[in-house]
Amino acid sequence: MFDCDFFWWLGALHADGYVYTRKNRFQELRLRVSACSLPMLLKWKRILDELTGKEHKILVEQMYDSRYDRHFEQYLIREGSVKTLEKLALLFTSFGVQLGKLAVPTSALENSVLGGGYLAGLIDGDGCVQIRRSSDGKRTERLIKIASNDKRHLKEVQTLLASMSLPDGYISTYPNHVDLWVFVSSATAVKLNRLVVPHLAIGRKAERLK
Repeated sequence: MFDCDFFWWLGALHADGYVYTRKNRFQELRLRVSACSLPMLLKWKRILDELTGKEHKILVEQMYDSRYDRHFEQYLIREGSVKTLEKLALLFTSFGVQLGKLAVPTSALENSVLGGGYLAGLIDGDGCVQIRRSSDGKRTERLIKIASNDKRHLKEVQTLLASMSLPDGYISTYPNHVDLWVFVSSATAVKLNRLVVPHLAIGRKAERLK
């Protein structure tokens, strides 16, 4: 289990998930997505089921956005058993990973294959692949953007990229979030297709990197 799938799962948790603690005890683990990210949720569920030996249900939530007077659905998986979460945390710790800490695992920094799995999870969760015209209008260019509320974590992701011999990009800071941008050259695309793309759960993101 502690292979690329596990590191993908951890990356998706760090991007889109939530770990709730109270009085230094884990209380809940959850991942919520919109309809377009259901393939990611299904993969995340499969791995969580394997990690815990339990079958998790996908919950459907009815949401309302007052800004646009729009009703929509979101999909949620949660694990609320304190006993199960403590077992998970202990299992993670044995592999040098802290369940409730937003940090790039040391083992991902030391192994580019595992790092590729973790990076794929981040891209599936809070990343996008943009294709746009270059500033001179003569060609198209691709960029990966990973959004976060934690600049420190994105700096760690830059370290991860460098450890994988990939460009570490640059960080843009905004009032409510930060973005990491990475230009995808032809040479970078070759490495991404070897280390990252095979683990992406969301097809449109994988296709844009091929």
